[in-house]
Amino acid sequence: PDEGPFPWVTALACNPHEKHIFAYAAGPSACAALLGGGPLNLKGLGGRLGLFDLRTRRCVAALRLEPAPAVVLCLRFNHNGTLLLTGGSDGYLRLYDTTVASQLMGWRPHTGPVRAICFTADETAALSLGDDGQVLQSTLHQVGQRCFSYSCPSLTAFRALGEPFTGWLERHGAALEGDELRFMPTALEVQGDYFVAGGLLTKSPPSAGKEPVAIPLALIYRCRNP
Repeated sequence: PDEGPFPWVTALACNPHEKHIFAYAAGPSACAALLGGGPLNLKGLGGRLGLFDLRTRRCVAALRLEPAPAVVLCLRFNHNGTLLLTGGSDGYLRLYDTTVASQLMGWRPHTGPVRAICFTADETAALSLGDDGQVLQSTLHQVGQRCFSYSCPSLTAFRALGEPFTGWLERHGAALEGDELRFMPTALEVQGDYFVAGGLLTKSPPSAGKEPVAIPLALIYRCRNP
């Protein structure tokens, strides 16, 4: 749906109420770095955000990114499609009213790019996963107010799980002794009072002469109420 300076589509989301409408985000060709799954360096790069109609094959609304510049990396509609939540390369979350195509609020809970976002089940808060390793819950009633921070497991926590988990890691080349393990988030989904954070467990630095380790992992959390 985009051309010119923003040829790379970085995120898509279908409106659950109006199936022919979807939100899209586009960025410069430098966004090809997304394919690698590693840390992103999109500082200073701008992108585009819009609503697209599949029936007419036209962009029906261009949504402003404030503050700018930023590249939107993830999108999520609420249950009836009237709200659109976005996560950006600048660490900002932005909330839009799609009925009037305007931005309601924006705040920066993360210090690095936001990889995944979603609404809580009651849609009063937003959950976000960032490259900074944080899983955060922010209220939508007051701009910029952080409700809770959910910690990703530390090396000590992984060791405490014991067998068979530690043995499984070792068989995949991620022995816990002397290695730094990092959870790199890629997906987020809410189900009732719980949410699942999906991503890759990586080892840094990789062992000499060996391929980098990237193990798929899902973490289950219970949502907290303010």
